[in-house]
Amino acid sequence: LSLSLNSPWSKRFVAAWLVRLLLAALFLTAAVMKAWSLWRKPFSSEFLLGSRTLEMAVIYAEALLSFWLLLGWAWPLAWLTTVVAFLGFGLHNGSQVWEGHATCGCFGQVAIAPIWTLMLDVVALALLALVRPRRSSWAALFASAAARRLMLPAGSLFLLAAIAAGWFIHQAGSVQAALAELRGDVLRVEPTLADLGTHPAKSSQQVKITLHNRSGQPIRIVGGTTDCSCVATVDLPVTIPAGERVEITLKVRFGGQPGRFQRGYWLWTNSKVQPTAVASWFTGLVKKEP
Repeated sequence: LSLSLNSPWSKRFVAAWLVRLLLAALFLTAAVMKAWSLWRKPFSSEFLLGSRTLEMAVIYAEALLSFWLLLGWAWPLAWLTTVVAFLGFGLHNGSQVWEGHATCGCFGQVAIAPIWTLMLDVVALALLALVRPRRSSWAALFASAAARRLMLPAGSLFLLAAIAAGWFIHQAGSVQAALAELRGDVLRVEPTLADLGTHPAKSSQQVKITLHNRSGQPIRIVGGTTDCSCVATVDLPVTIPAGERVEITLKVRFGGQPGRFQRGYWLWTNSKVQPTAVASWFTGLVKKEP
């Protein structure tokens, strides 16, 4: 069966194949760079999702979506999944642009301004719109008995999972608190996000945080994050009695790049349940030089 390269169908096929290849490379690059960052700094304070498990889930999802696009299996579903992914990325990057973040954190330790990744999301959505599946492709997919048997339970499961996740986050009060509940954390930090305000580059600020021992045994905090941007060991070590709260000082050094930043910090404990934990987050705004 031969196809003329001048035929509209052939041009659309080639365009779709090129877009799939480009987006697959993008997803795979992001996954590899996140994985490299995770491997190089397993206890980094820069995990944007607050959980190594969730960070790994995102890496696997991006890698799987990359291979799905390369294989081209069930192209309408792959196309729809990719559109939803880039819409989510676009909303996330748009919120970071609105808040003035200096880096998006999409590519591990490589700092890229959210405005550039937002533009990348828009371009990707435009390309996907150009190579959207034909109605005949959707009809063929829905005509498949195997696809029909898979779509209904998968769609129902996704809807129920989304409702359950939304309810759980609402009950917990925040995404970070919900993650803490899922991880079974015995150590809770208040506030979950400490705002340090607006200050010049390379200045240092301090903020008080409260550690709440939710277990029935004393917990000793033996150490914490100590790097160029955060020192969580000012008042450590400290022992928190069962069910009690202790206040410690967090010292943060503002970076040299103007814009909003957000980082997590780690605490090390003697608890067998939670020996290491990303405790919480701090944020601030580095103001531009006059």
